[in-house]
Amino acid sequence: MSTDNETRPSMRLVYKRFKFVCEPGSVAGLAAILNRKIETKGLQRRQKSLC
Repeated sequence: MSTDNETRPSMRLVYKRFKFVCEPGSVAGLAAILNRKIETKGLQRRQKSLC
């Protein structure tokens, strides 16, 4: 679980990169990954085209 102080930078990142305004709950997973609360070692990256 991410705190408010951990979630705010994730909201800023999503806004700056994608110009999406989102609620804190929608970036909770991103905040957990960025704050190393979720183990991502060994996961493969998948790249998808949005267009």
